[in-house]
Amino acid sequence: MLTGFAAIMITTEHFIKLIQFNRVGAVKQRLYVDNLLSIPIPEIAEEFQHEVADEREKALAAIAEARKKVAEAAIEVEAMILGTKKVDQP
Repeated sequence: MLTGFAAIMITTEHFIKLIQFNRVGAVKQRLYVDNLLSIPIPEIAEEFQHEVADEREKALAAIAEARKKVAEAAIEVEAMILGTKKVDQP
């Protein structure tokens, strides 16, 4: 299984329910490696896994770019508030 595909799969509601079901312990529930490895994983075509993993990478890159733009805008706004950057008037 491709890492990028697995990263998406483990965040699905179905997989999270499987994890909850396979945890053990009366008070403090744990998920041991043996329990994790016993969870059945469906066989999924490698081509589909690549498609999903590629889309995930694109989405992560877009998120990183958006965060960068937000940080740059915050710096610019702060400069305007502090009066260290001239604001163009229409």
